[in-house]
Amino acid sequence: NVWSPMHRIVPLLAATLIGSTSCQGASTPKPDVASPAPAQATTASAKVCAHDSSWTAPQAPFRIYGNTWHVGPRGLGVFLITAPTGHVLIDGGVPGGAPLIEANIRAIGIDPRDIKWILVSHAHCDHAGDVAQLAATTGAEVVAGTGDVLLLARGGHDDPQYGNRFLYPPVQVTRKVTDGEVLRLGDLALTAHLTPGHTKGNATWGWTSCEGGRCLQLVDIGSLSAPDYTLIGNPNHQDIVTDYGASFTKVAALRCDIALAPHPGMVDFWERVARRDRGEADALIDSTRCRVYAEYAKESFRQELAKQSTFRRKPVPSGGAARGRRDRPQRVLRPQVPAMNVKYFRDTDTALLEFSDAAVDETREISESVYVDLDKNGNLVSMTIEHAAALAHLPHVRVEEIDASAA
Repeated sequence: NVWSPMHRIVPLLAATLIGSTSCQGASTPKPDVASPAPAQATTASAKVCAHDSSWTAPQAPFRIYGNTWHVGPRGLGVFLITAPTGHVLIDGGVPGGAPLIEANIRAIGIDPRDIKWILVSHAHCDHAGDVAQLAATTGAEVVAGTGDVLLLARGGHDDPQYGNRFLYPPVQVTRKVTDGEVLRLGDLALTAHLTPGHTKGNATWGWTSCEGGRCLQLVDIGSLSAPDYTLIGNPNHQDIVTDYGASFTKVAALRCDIALAPHPGMVDFWERVARRDRGEADALIDSTRCRVYAEYAKESFRQELAKQSTFRRKPVPSGGAARGRRDRPQRVLRPQVPAMNVKYFRDTDTALLEFSDAAVDETREISESVYVDLDKNGNLVSMTIEHAAALAHLPHVRVEEIDASAA
């Protein structure tokens, strides 16, 4: 039966459309709904942001090397660098992620109030999501690349790529850094290598940690991916191709004994930790890792740029939402496709149903796993279904178009 894989999609789609009828037409009256309370808003932001359950999964803190610790959830790189003169935290996870991070910091005997600086790798919700809360708890200064200061202050609103899709509590940066600037806390020195592209102020941080008289250079690489990005003709980031090119070169040239990253998979972090746990003492040390990652990201970027040079891209919506999880495979939208597009992203088990190319004005959460995007007139633009394999058998979808003559 051609339609059997669709049996779960159609009821789900119908239920979603029925549940959102109050916003389908400009002439349909909309109920008065109170604005969400701050706590509710944070919870909603966290659900939209944390597409990957590992981004909130508990992980016991542990020493990476010397005075450098992993203190974040399983799926995100959140690092603490300790020093007698005060400590430094890099990144703050997703909205609502602060309690886990603070608990991990306390578990290694550190009082969060002794943190002096919170460094932000870049202004996306999975890394800056709870920086505002952590800053309030610790009293620490927030440090970020110059190009991300305004986006952080807007809490992710008007992102050059994602519009208003991935929001978080606004972050007030107290110290903005330029490329090559060195921050010092006593003997601890951290160098900001600005690597724009992923965001305009994307930062790669480098520092030295010592253990048993052996000192190594650690690098937290700023993300170099361009997932679902508009790379050609994007008025919100006109220098994006040039920025990426310079950043690939910069990261590849860094001295990098131990590579870390905002997303562990960028540098095979957990695989190397597992090898160390099995007795390979130097498994985390690999002086080629920064270069290997930069070369991989550069090739992925080159391929995506080539695709976008061939096909017209959907315009980035003003104040709306460019769809897609930040780390899923890129897609290319063919011009003038007069049909619904059903796309399944196997790595995140997420389905995307696209109904039009209209700019997204609002995203609504229909259920824990279903979100719809609406245009300024309240018409449906697209639908995201998380856990799609379980909900809709979407990895095996086959759609058949029946015209009137064949009906």
